[in-house]
Amino acid sequence: MLPRAKKAEQNTELRTHIINQYALPRDTRAIIFVNLQDDSVFDFLQKAGVSLNISFLKKEKTTNIVGSDAYITDVPDEEIEKTFEHGIVSIVSINMAEKYSLTEFNPMKFEGNAFIFEKNDEFSILEKVIRYLENVRYSGDKRTLLQNIRNTRVQ
Repeated sequence: MLPRAKKAEQNTELRTHIINQYALPRDTRAIIFVNLQDDSVFDFLQKAGVSLNISFLKKEKTTNIVGSDAYITDVPDEEIEKTFEHGIVSIVSINMAEKYSLTEFNPMKFEGNAFIFEKNDEFSILEKVIRYLENVRYSGDKRTLLQNIRNTRVQ
């Protein structure tokens, strides 16, 4: 089996593990771990997630995010590097983007490796989640985004 295919199979198994561990609906549209300084934003995202069929899960210190679809953070931590290796989409604050040399995904130019919010408020973050969902709906955009993510190297 090719290494890429093996990693995709492993990520599918890990996604199933997350679904079982958190008793999530099997048809959940996306599993997104959240590590934000403001807990009220997490609460807002969870409520919005019900309507969007998205499972927002709070990232704890011992949580393994591998197997999730995206990771939202405004806090520096070692998990962000896992996103690059495992093709997990980063939705990050402008400060995090600068720290890790992330750029806004632009499907028209085939550039970028993240979705970046400038304000740490619920609507700015939800807007980036919606942009993420719109882009991964199209296989070409999703493939480009994931390729760009996997090609990201921490400076």
